[in-house]
Amino acid sequence: TCWRYAFRFHQEEAKQSNGFMIQVEEAGGLGEGQKIETEMAQQAGIKVFRTYTYDSDSWSFDQCDFKNLNNAIKEWYAIGSKEPDMLENVWIGQWEIEEATAQGLAIERP
Repeated sequence: TCWRYAFRFHQEEAKQSNGFMIQVEEAGGLGEGQKIETEMAQQAGIKVFRTYTYDSDSWSFDQCDFKNLNNAIKEWYAIGSKEPDMLENVWIGQWEIEEATAQGLAIERP
């Protein structure tokens, strides 16, 4: 439970500075700690950008493209950092989902 106090402290700092949380969802879904972090973010009113990409057996980190994440964050700030959906799933694969599937890469969808 010690980590929760520290994590909440940083969430409160993020909220005060109009910040957000980036969460990486790996193949197989969220871990138990990540589920708790998501719940804590909801309670604190922090926006969460959750990234997802190819199944871990069929990709490497250099196939990630963070432009989509960058664009999602910019768009969120452009609308005044207010949005009813405080959790946004963001694809960070190098190719669009349809192209990646066509190339035989397995996709882990949230």
